[in-house]
Amino acid sequence: MKIIERIRENKAAKIVIIISAVLIIAGIALTLFGTVGKGGAAFSPSFDAFALTDTDIGKNVGGEVICEVMPAWETEKGQFYILFVYRNEEDDDLILMGFDVPKTSRQEFDYINESAESSIRELTFGGTVCAADDELRERIRTEVSDYYNRLYDIMEEKGESVDFREETMRLIAEKLSSYYIDVDPGADTGAFIGVGTVLITVGAVMLLTALLGKIFLFIFVGIAAVLIAAFFIVFGGKAASIASIKQVSDGLYSMRVMYGYNCDDFLDADRNTIDGMIEWIEDNMFFGARIDYDPGNFGCAAFTAATPDGRRLFGRNFDYPDTDTLVVFTDPKDGYASYSNVDLRFFDIGTNRRLSADSLEAKVMMLAAPYIAMDGINEAGVGVAQLQLDTPEVHQDSGGEYGPQHGPERGSRRP
Repeated sequence: MKIIERIRENKAAKIVIIISAVLIIAGIALTLFGTVGKGGAAFSPSFDAFALTDTDIGKNVGGEVICEVMPAWETEKGQFYILFVYRNEEDDDLILMGFDVPKTSRQEFDYINESAESSIRELTFGGTVCAADDELRERIRTEVSDYYNRLYDIMEEKGESVDFREETMRLIAEKLSSYYIDVDPGADTGAFIGVGTVLITVGAVMLLTALLGKIFLFIFVGIAAVLIAAFFIVFGGKAASIASIKQVSDGLYSMRVMYGYNCDDFLDADRNTIDGMIEWIEDNMFFGARIDYDPGNFGCAAFTAATPDGRRLFGRNFDYPDTDTLVVFTDPKDGYASYSNVDLRFFDIGTNRRLSADSLEAKVMMLAAPYIAMDGINEAGVGVAQLQLDTPEVHQDSGGEYGPQHGPERGSRRP
């Protein structure tokens, strides 16, 4: 009752309550929009690419499609993709449809899951239905036809039959959609959630201050100061490490480790499998949260060579395309300073991967980099490289002057 009476007598308190209520309502609205919004699209999981008609032209649509994705050509807004859209996972019936995708949305279209048994996947989108004129339809037909003709040419060179070439060309022309999707760049839903959370917090603090008096404000500021101090004590080094991440060039990043990564504890844990290593990282780095990773096939190459001035070079390459690399600098108090290379593909980060290297989630994942280094060298000059060989040794006799005289026959292998 005292609170109500004080508010009735205090005009300023009434104004503060009204303002705080507006802030809280606005914050809730923004948070809900950021949570359930779909880039402004009328999201519908039942979107049917096969049922589009001219009445749909100009409509803002969204949904999921079961498809295979073919990058086609660059456009003014980003990249044009041709999707082989299937009716469902069981039916082979498909339609060829174009998607004009902005640069900010390319990640989902480019994503390749190499561990999947099939290239067919579900893809979520939002955008506007547009009419595909004859010129665009012909360009799509030519792009797909050229792809299959190149594939069939290779098969013919190998002596395989391609009697179905003509049938494939007919189907490509027959399955072309008369429409394409102009993909919406989408709203920055994360920003809406962040702003909404701030508005709710500010509004709640103002409301409680108006109801309980200045004593609440002092208590709140004190608690906030303690929490901020505790955060920097516990996570300051990790936050600084994330802040140090920089893009050196396309596909190449650097990070300076500024937290204690407990290498001795990791070694003492004696984890001798990749799954065991990841479990240790999850428990000790991410509070037990599960993380996705791709162990891949690291069949790489490394070399070392002396320079004319007596120095030694140490280098390596990743023997596969489209992988991003993180150079990690460490300087522990009880060890040697070093730098190492980390293949970001391990955590599905980078070009054509699930996570963009610039995203916050990817940068948090990079904190585990000291444990998954592929190679490195320390200040004492000791270098180590991790390599993999899945095939038996190959012994070749080139027939030259210095070739082996009594070795295995040319091209033979032995364990």
